[in-house]
Amino acid sequence: MAALRELAAGRADLLAEVAELLEGFTEDQLDDQRARQAADLCRGAGVDPEAIPAWIEVGRERRENAGKPPFSASPRPVPST
Repeated sequence: MAALRELAAGRADLLAEVAELLEGFTEDQLDDQRARQAADLCRGAGVDPEAIPAWIEVGRERRENAGKPPFSASPRPVPST
């Protein structure tokens, strides 16, 4: 945890971002337990508790969007000129 605190350079908000993105992204996935352990380490290093709820939701949104094709891979045909 000391190493995480040092890497975060006193930024409790950054630790919250990492911890909760992990949790939100891996919810109900096979690697959920490992992500939860990593998130717990971040929390132990000094997470900003007020930043937690928003980052969990961002992680969930990123998981949802990860399964979608990129915008440039549109299935619609391109109109000819």
